[in-house]
Amino acid sequence: MLLRAAAATGQEEFACMARDALAAYLKLGYDEQAEKYFGQLSVADGRSVTAAQTGYWPRKYAEIWNQD
Repeated sequence: MLLRAAAATGQEEFACMARDALAAYLKLGYDEQAEKYFGQLSVADGRSVTAAQTGYWPRKYAEIWNQD
């Protein structure tokens, strides 16, 4: 959505926000023991978050072929 906002408004700030968020996820989101990326991270501290209930969001790990 941030990339769409950048394209729609012409404001590069939105694209920079998307780049920074992805860079943080790639840096903090990988679990070396499981060799997988976490499904969610806390914005406050970058730690893994597992949802208390099921829904459309990812479980503990992001699975590329899982449509959660």
